Formats: sequence, C-alpha cells, structure tokens
Amino acid sequence: AGSTGFQIWCTPADHPAGWEGIPMTAGAFSKPCEYVASVRWGWEGEADNTPTITHLILSTDAYAWSDLHEHDRYTGHNRPEDLAWAEVKIRWLFAQAGVPLLPIRVKA
Repeated sequence: AGSTGFQIWCTPADHPAGWEGIPMTAGAFSKPCEYVASVRWGWEGEADNTPTITHLILSTDAYAWSDLHEHDRYTGHNRPEDLAWAEVKIRWLFAQAGVPLLPIRVKA
C-alpha cells in the first residue's frame, strides 16, 4: 500500500488458519510468502486542513488460498481466519514500534 499504509504477507511457517499446504514462492522476496492483507491509514480532519491518522482500515484478499479452495464460489475476501491473523500481526507490529495501536476497521 506504499505511503498510504502497509501490506501483510504470510509464510509457510506463519500463516492464517486454513493456509496449510498452500504453495508459496519467494518471487522478489528472500523466502516463500503470499499476500494476505492491506492496512491503510484512516484519515480525519482533511476538510479543515488538519489531517490526522485516526484509525486503520484492514482488508484481506486470500488470492493464493482462493486459487485452491472453491475459486468459483468464494474469492477469499475478508475471511474471518485471515482477518484474525492479520489483526495479531498488526498488534505485534505496533508493539514493536512502541506506537499506540489505533482502532482497526474492516473494509467491506
């Protein structure tokens, strides 16, 4: 997501429930992984020229998961297992940075 937030990727050793056996490749990364989620900054105050990040907007798209599971019926968008796993990763990241965690809102 670049300067508007960040992405969360999983590995064969650390992934959401249900991702067991999903093939992962390194691609441009140093180890095999697959995209799980995007987190964007939620802004308020832009109208009065005092923009402030007030919340996080979480959205998951389990592309690799949906390729192997019910692809015709389900796209893998915002699976509960992926949302729960991503929220744990977000909490860990903010704790590592020593930054207070902002409220997390799920993008429909």
